[in-house]
Amino acid sequence: MKLTHCDLFFADAAVLVEGNVERLLLPQMIENSNPKLKSCYLTILEIGGAYGHKFKPLIDFLGLTTLIITDIDSVTGSVPSETSNEEEDEDEVNGTACLVETENAVTSNQMLIQWLPELNQISDLIQASNEQKTSENGYVRVAYQTPTNVSWNNSSKNITGRTLEVSFAIDNLAWCQSNAQKDIKLRIAKNDEKSLDVLIEKIHNRVKAKHFNKTEFALGLIMKDTDDWNVPTYIKEGLDWLESKIVIDLSERG
Repeated sequence: MKLTHCDLFFADAAVLVEGNVERLLLPQMIENSNPKLKSCYLTILEIGGAYGHKFKPLIDFLGLTTLIITDIDSVTGSVPSETSNEEEDEDEVNGTACLVETENAVTSNQMLIQWLPELNQISDLIQASNEQKTSENGYVRVAYQTPTNVSWNNSSKNITGRTLEVSFAIDNLAWCQSNAQKDIKLRIAKNDEKSLDVLIEKIHNRVKAKHFNKTEFALGLIMKDTDDWNVPTYIKEGLDWLESKIVIDLSERG
């Protein structure tokens, strides 16, 4: 256990996040959508998707209210129960990254497979109920990408982002595609000439490309006014759950 993980023993609640981007942006997202959570002692831990389920025994032992924010990580191909080598390329180990809507896609995220909601097929994950995403004792909840209705060029449909960055683009499509937001690197050239499906596919390909710097995306977004953009739907739903669990509990304690 890292020294920083000791916060778990003193926090009102924990938020386990997949990577550096979520860790950097979560305070901004709380400020944007759930400011009441600022009065709580939250510990935000970056634990990754491949080994996050290893925290389950500790969280269960502590009985700590915990929100897990992770990616649906849709892939084609077989997915092993554990990644055997941290240095291997993600696509080689966990199948080939694909759009969430790809037929017969599965998740490469071991958190979703082995902790909550213990499902492998993307179609099952999309349809999972809030009860399936919540532990039996009601203290742990997972939040991952779900379908969002999005419109572009007189076309509208439900689309699910594979990662935080794609989900952010979907929930803020017009804003991200404006010239003023070039610095966050989600704008696609000649976007006004593209259909909704083509635009989303190009954003997906942009984000999964090795040259896309996710940390730069996060730092660029931090510099923006939080009133200008929307928190991705799945994260907002998770924060709403967390607020309902701990803010009410703290007020009852007086």
